[in-house]
Amino acid sequence: MTKRRQRYTSISKSAAWTNASPVRLVPAFAVLVLVGLWTATAAASREDAGAFLSDLNTEAVALLNNDALSGEQKVETFVVMIERSFDVIKIGKFVLGRNWKRASPEQRDAFIDVFTKVNIQRFLPFFTRYADHRFEVTKVRRDDSNPRLFFVTSEVGRGDSPPAVIEWRTVQDDTRFRILDVKAEGVSMALTLRNEYSSVVKSQGVDGLIEQLRSKVVDNSTLLPD
Repeated sequence: MTKRRQRYTSISKSAAWTNASPVRLVPAFAVLVLVGLWTATAAASREDAGAFLSDLNTEAVALLNNDALSGEQKVETFVVMIERSFDVIKIGKFVLGRNWKRASPEQRDAFIDVFTKVNIQRFLPFFTRYADHRFEVTKVRRDDSNPRLFFVTSEVGRGDSPPAVIEWRTVQDDTRFRILDVKAEGVSMALTLRNEYSSVVKSQGVDGLIEQLRSKVVDNSTLLPD
């Protein structure tokens, strides 16, 4: 009799799962679906981050090799591309550090304006130098602490020399990606500028930094001579 009761109890427990109410099964099923969707979305986002950098490089190379455009026209188009692809305001806030909060609205606007021009002069030669070299995204890693941040590692061919390894820190904002930092051969652009600018502000103030950057900016027409 005891064995029959134990057997009946065992069967009843199994039946309780297989014949469970749909309402009780929905939460478990929903969790599985959400996990599956999150995994698929995460994988897609990583692919999108890599594609964003590949497309940016392709666009830059096509622009710089377009013989139908004058040097000045190429620079003007490159400016639009940089402003679209780099989050200059977030980068500017980071490189100014605590001095951003201390700066007046006028100083912030003036700094972002000249900082944008400086970045154009920084990256135009980079894309020009490697326009005819291989560019390949080799790895994309999502930031563990922020699912919107991605680290995209790329290699740029340099002829007979080993390829240059460049890591791009990107952020996904709504449906698009933007660059927050570039690390070449292990050296972070954002951290380097933060240290450099902090030293200038300490001795000359924010206005002194702005004037120093302005003195380095050249006319766009001279960046890519015809």
